[in-house]
Amino acid sequence: MKQKEVGIEDPELSLEDNQELARRGETLMSEYLKYHLRVALPRFPEEGICAVHDYLMSTETLAHVSRHLGTSDIILSSDFPVEEVTLATTLKAVVGALAESSGENRAREFVRDFVLTQLAGRDVNEFWEVEDPMVTLTDILKRDGRGEPEPRLINECGCNTILASYQVAVYSDKQFIGIGYGESVSTAVEMAAHDALKRLFHTTENMKPIPFTLDVGAMSDVEFRQNLSVNEWTSAKVQNVVHC
Repeated sequence: MKQKEVGIEDPELSLEDNQELARRGETLMSEYLKYHLRVALPRFPEEGICAVHDYLMSTETLAHVSRHLGTSDIILSSDFPVEEVTLATTLKAVVGALAESSGENRAREFVRDFVLTQLAGRDVNEFWEVEDPMVTLTDILKRDGRGEPEPRLINECGCNTILASYQVAVYSDKQFIGIGYGESVSTAVEMAAHDALKRLFHTTENMKPIPFTLDVGAMSDVEFRQNLSVNEWTSAKVQNVVHC
């Protein structure tokens, strides 16, 4: 109406959606996140890398980042309030547009600074949990040529109360490899096996934080080179893998 009042009889709006930019941004984000995670966590099985990647690429995570960047104020959409899927798609389109206008390295820096940093203070193990940790630990030790894991009850308290607590340590070839606690012996054994796997994967609670300062210009074909699967994981193979 206002355009007609100023002499524009038949206003035409040549607006295009950003689906193509969103697709490009999604591809770039996915490839870069896997690259960064594989470099930062070379001992973490590929299943864990994919689980962390899926969390970062989820609609909920991307919408959270998008919302706090203020995209909800500039989105032209029929839905109000703006749906999470729209916010996530907009962020992907922003990454795609940034790659197109300023180059892929700038777009990767954006993904690193705003998306990857959602892992700050988080335990990567919470995104991927081994279904049967004792069986997995046994298989890994066998492939490493080590003895089977031996769980031993090393402490207990309140056994006849509802606050019972048990402490179990796991040994292999008489060497300590993990420890766990639980309200039952079986739970403590499972937690000890989880702890032993975390020590092997270097993802314990006191692990060095994931670095957010990797040079995005140093990307090579590593983004296409997967980490070892948990079903083929061995200490020797991991030591021979160099991500640089």
